[in-house]
Amino acid sequence: MKSFLSMMAILLSSIINMHAQVIIRNCKQSEKSNDIQFPLISIPSNISAGNRINDFLQLTFADQTLIKTYETDLFKEVIYNYTENETHGSLTSLSYEVKLNQPAVLSLLFQGETMGAYPDFYENGFNFNANTGDLFTLEDICTTEGYKKLKTLITSKRQQKIKTHLNELSKDPENKDAVNEYDLENEFNECITTYASYAFIVNKQGVKILHHRCLPHVIQALDGDFSFQLDNNTIKPFLNSYGKNLLIDKIPVKEAFHQNAYNHLLYGKIGTTPIAIYMDRFYKNEINAYYFYLSQGKKISCLGEIKNSIISLKCYSETDEKLQEIIEGQFKKGSLIGTWRKKSDPPAKTIPLIAR
Repeated sequence: MKSFLSMMAILLSSIINMHAQVIIRNCKQSEKSNDIQFPLISIPSNISAGNRINDFLQLTFADQTLIKTYETDLFKEVIYNYTENETHGSLTSLSYEVKLNQPAVLSLLFQGETMGAYPDFYENGFNFNANTGDLFTLEDICTTEGYKKLKTLITSKRQQKIKTHLNELSKDPENKDAVNEYDLENEFNECITTYASYAFIVNKQGVKILHHRCLPHVIQALDGDFSFQLDNNTIKPFLNSYGKNLLIDKIPVKEAFHQNAYNHLLYGKIGTTPIAIYMDRFYKNEINAYYFYLSQGKKISCLGEIKNSIISLKCYSETDEKLQEIIEGQFKKGSLIGTWRKKSDPPAKTIPLIAR
């Protein structure tokens, strides 16, 4: 009997270990970037899944991957450095918290500060299918109707928090006049219409909906925190089967699901050259995007639009003025299918592009 139980325990252990075990360590930093805390991800059971997470995080925060640079130099292109002659970069600090690390989901919260004319605080969450390395958004894990209802609930919750915050400001003699002077009610209500389906973190209780700051630096002290928690029982009715597996049943899923082409890396080729591309449809038909050659690991930024189902992007490099390119395509059956060409080339001289 004991030998049978031992065999069952070993078998169960081997089954569990088949699922993703996400290992996280801090990226080594140089003295110039000692205010940077950044994770490096490895998944021994699925190397490509770990690479996919690293690609996304490194391109998001450092504009390059580690494919051709040392850990200590990862952030050299974006670290803020001010001299009398020029200002380079904007990132002054960055930290992260692991909000959930389970066989189904890895959830990370990032907080940081950038420097432009004034310092600006940054906070965002990124959530990954721990078995595939794919980023997932609220839109990905909800049914179509559930996502509409969830957005309505999010707006309602934020409006309640705005009302409470304005009441608290009005009770303070030092801030009472500022509420009307800066028309804060209108400022806040306009701000909450800006919504990103990836601005959340997953925790054991459910999901926490995040929200960026609303007010400019000069009156930032009057800003409010409009983030809030939704427990699993509240979020469950909105979820599709993919979302229920990840969040409620916590079942590892080996095939990612995406509602559309946006807010996750698409891997593919330009001609025969491996690339990955990321697109964010951030306002109506406007698209903010980037792509990179896997062998180079350098971000090439793009701006564009989607019109009549055609995605058109103009791509450029902030370090190479001569690099100007055109990407055009459509999203069909889970893939971006289109063409790439240099801006100086005629339309006939295009190279096929496909990514999924």
